[in-house]
Amino acid sequence: MKRTPRWIIWISNPEEDKLLERPSTVETIRPNEYDEWEHEMFICDPASESYKEIVNDEYWGNGSDEKLELMITKSTREWRDREDEFFVDMEEFHQWRENNKESISKQEVVKEVERTVIELDRLENASSEEIFKLKLDMFEKPEIQNADKETKSKIRRSDKVTEIISMYHSVMASSIA
Repeated sequence: MKRTPRWIIWISNPEEDKLLERPSTVETIRPNEYDEWEHEMFICDPASESYKEIVNDEYWGNGSDEKLELMITKSTREWRDREDEFFVDMEEFHQWRENNKESISKQEVVKEVERTVIELDRLENASSEEIFKLKLDMFEKPEIQNADKETKSKIRRSDKVTEIISMYHSVMASSIA
């Protein structure tokens, strides 16, 4: 399977490298078989296998050093534009979050309060399905499973949530003591 890089990015400046008499380095970025980004860095040495692979890749060099340079320039610009766009998006997000901190925290508090409120009327008028579900949940607790037969029988027969909770509380309190 041929693995063409998605982007090629110059790490060093070719003109500066020539003045300093050093080889340029390149970074390639491509997805692997798990769709994760892999980075590979190599020296632009015509004898290097990595460099030959890129020069001969039909998408990048197609056998031509000049075409490869043009494609790398284009790819570098595209990569930098994507990076710039990401940083702008992140900055906008940070500003939005900073400007909306108070309303976000108020929403979280309201949601927390909504989750913790238990209405007495709802408990007293629970449906038979809700009562059945409550009993099932209780009988999954080891303390209820280990309770005496009479207590388990009372819980099974009861049709009032307050009674069931009272018996549950008794069992749990006696198991702690």
